[in-house]
Amino acid sequence: MRIIIMSLKCFVKVGSVNNLSDARYFSAMNVDLIGFKLDENNNDSINLESLKEIRNWISGVGIIGEFSNSNNDYVNDIIKNFSFDYIQIDYPYNLEKIEFDKKKIILNINKSNKINTKKIIDDLLKNYSDIFLLNIDFENEETLTLYNKLFENNFKVLNGFNLSIPFIRIMLKKKLFYGISIKGNNEIRPGYKDYSSFSDILEFLSE
Repeated sequence: MRIIIMSLKCFVKVGSVNNLSDARYFSAMNVDLIGFKLDENNNDSINLESLKEIRNWISGVGIIGEFSNSNNDYVNDIIKNFSFDYIQIDYPYNLEKIEFDKKKIILNINKSNKINTKKIIDDLLKNYSDIFLLNIDFENEETLTLYNKLFENNFKVLNGFNLSIPFIRIMLKKKLFYGISIKGNNEIRPGYKDYSSFSDILEFLSE
């Protein structure tokens, strides 16, 4: 039976999903978007046929195709063969090479990115103003003042770096971040998952 959950307190994106268990769980928890890993030559990615099957099991959420190190031709080929609501690509990326509406692109800045934070933000302001969402998971709250330029320029920024409930509570009060970004993970075995790392956050957001 599907559990009916009240609307969450903020926008929630779940990414790095590669199995039906995660898709059904997060859909039932009433998140806004679910992102599926679709990189080529990556054992943790899901194939397009499996994604088409999963789509029949979930409803009420937007579906994201997530790509990090895939080449342009591969990304464009996948896009043509599935009706994604949004796609996510890793920063930096030449958006002109992607055959997709720029206003439906999520730009991900991950922990492995070694570029100076200030330089990244200056580049975002100059070259990525048309994107739908900016997902940041490579920093911490100590550098939040650097993000003020993004907030001032109406970027919708997802907090993917501090998902502690005390910080989320402060985040909601300040109303700067658009929402949060959670990462799924691999199944322990088919049909079996431990959701304890997610349940506290989602329960807090549904109170």
